[in-house]
Parts: sequence; structure tokens; C-alpha cells
Amino acid sequence: MNYKGRKSILSLQAFLLFILVFIYPTFVSCRKDNMNIINTYTKYNTSIYTRAISKHKIQISSTLNIQSLDVFCFNDNELQMLDSYERIEAPIHTKLNITCSKGKKIIIILANIDKSYYKNININKLSSFKKAKIQLKDESTIFPYMYSYFNIDSDSQKTYQVELKAFLSKIRINNISFEPESDLLSKDTLKIIDIYLCNVKYESSLIEEHISIANKYLNQNKLREKDLENKNIKSLIYKHINKDIKDKTISINQDLYCYENIFPKDYNSNMFTKLVIKTQFKNKIFYYPIEIKNYLKEYKGIEASKAYSFNIKLTRLGSDDEEFNTLSQNYDINISASNWHSKEDIIETF
Repeated sequence: MNYKGRKSILSLQAFLLFILVFIYPTFVSCRKDNMNIINTYTKYNTSIYTRAISKHKIQISSTLNIQSLDVFCFNDNELQMLDSYERIEAPIHTKLNITCSKGKKIIIILANIDKSYYKNININKLSSFKKAKIQLKDESTIFPYMYSYFNIDSDSQKTYQVELKAFLSKIRINNISFEPESDLLSKDTLKIIDIYLCNVKYESSLIEEHISIANKYLNQNKLREKDLENKNIKSLIYKHINKDIKDKTISINQDLYCYENIFPKDYNSNMFTKLVIKTQFKNKIFYYPIEIKNYLKEYKGIEASKAYSFNIKLTRLGSDDEEFNTLSQNYDINISASNWHSKEDIIETF
């Protein structure tokens, strides 16, 4: 190669070097200055950038404990892809500021769920949340899983009032009395051995769509020791009482927990969640099953985030067959309670 050829190549290299050193950084800097980072999260090493952002205020209300919040913002369109995400851990403030791109959004707020749970979900798609499940074995009565779903319009400047609701329902047994109609029964003592729940759903949808027939029920139709092998599940759906009823009434003051289990109003099912009282009378075992059928507008069954408070009066002996259902009465429960605070008691008489 002659001298002129080498000189041309050197000139070209010098020109390219000039572009890389002086021109390109200026271009990149301008591009970044015109963009706002909404949120950066490590899931899938993804960062979200947008040119137009919108900030919203959310007021959280809950009477239950919160140790973490996951706030997901999805675009409210056909694809329903993730727009922004933020995880907030204790200390939790009830006033939140969320940032997302402009447009209509679907907000999902989940509380007290371990961050490792999301490793099995593609959080970039709302459809993944619709398929996701939570399981009873992972629940806590101190920090229960909670949720809230709502829509926002990014053009609105209002503060959104959001109530977090528990996935669990609470069944509280206040007291049990034994007032037999027969004088023959009044001469002996009735012992309350156990109280427990039957037909308990093992898992719940993360985005609950009300009616969902479970693939797996715990204590299906009767107490099953195998279903109580998990200590956490056992603590939620079973209590050993072992108390004699003296002076007609004893205080129980125990809480049991389960997931929502509801059916269409005209649907005949033997899978309603049942509260069962196991008793002993003259060395014989008798059962009192109570189907929990809180009649709603379109459904019947036990609702999530509701408290059912029972005062139970026994006037006769129960069934010696644990799966015998005819003692269960169809009754209306006039309760409108959330976050496990019931407004009235259920008085059940056998």
C-alpha cells in the first residue's frame, strides 16, 4: 500500500474516533434527558422507560397487620402488560404514591406475600396472575395474605381509597351450651372434644373470581388425619377443646380459618364448608355439623375476608355418623363484615 492509501485510512480512523468520543455521548445524553425512568426492578433484569409519567396517591386502610406490599400497575388494554411495579417493606405507610405511564391502568396490591413467591409468576403479564394460586399451608393469621384490585385513570388527580381484604375467612366459636329438652339427657355431662372445619379449599386464586370449584378439599366431608399433618394447616382448621359443659354453657373463644368457598344460589352441592363439633356423651361420640351458607345476592357459601361468629345451643344429641348431614339447617346469615370484624353473632340451635 502506498503512502497516500495509508494516509486515507488514518484519516478515516481519526474521523470515526472523533464521532465516538465527542458526538455519540452528546446524543445519548440528550436521549436520556428526554426520558423518565418510572421504575426499575430486578425481575427478568427489566427496566421500564417512558416519556410521559403520571403519579397517583393511594390511601390504604386495613385493620390487619401489614409487613410488605407489592404494587403492580398493568395497562388496561388488550395485552394487559406490566407498566410498573414496586415492593414496599416494613415500616409500611398507609399513604402511597405510585408512578406509571399515562392511560387507563389496572392496579393490583398484594400484602404479606414473600417475594420468593413471584419467582414462579411472569409478573409482566396480568394473565399470569389470573392463573396463580396461594395455598393454605403458607397463610398466617398474624400477617395474612391480603389483596385489592381496582382501576385508575391516569388523567384523574384524585386520591384512591383502597381497603385491603384477607383471602381467609374467620369462623369464631364464642360459646356452646347444652340445654337438653329431655330430662334423661340433663342428668349427664356432655363433653366438647374437638371443633374443626370440613370441606376446606386447599388453595385460592390470587385474583379471585368468586365461583371456583376446588380441585382439592381438606377434611372432605369428615376429619382426615392426613390433611392435618401440616402443622400450620392444623392450627387453622382444627382445635382440640376437651371441656365438659357445666352450668349449661362453656366459653370456647376459638377461631378457625379457611378460604372462600361459594357456589351459585341454585347450585346443589355437598361441598359447603362445615363447622363440626365433636362431642362425647356417656362414652359415645356424637357430631354436630353446621354448613356455613351465608346467602348473598347471587351466591351462597362462605366469603373471603368475613368473620362468622357463632353461639351454639345444643338441645339434643348429635349424629353418631361424622358424614351425616341432616342435622345441618339451612339458615340465613345477615352479616356484612370485612377484615374479620363481624357485626352480629350467629345463634345456632340443635
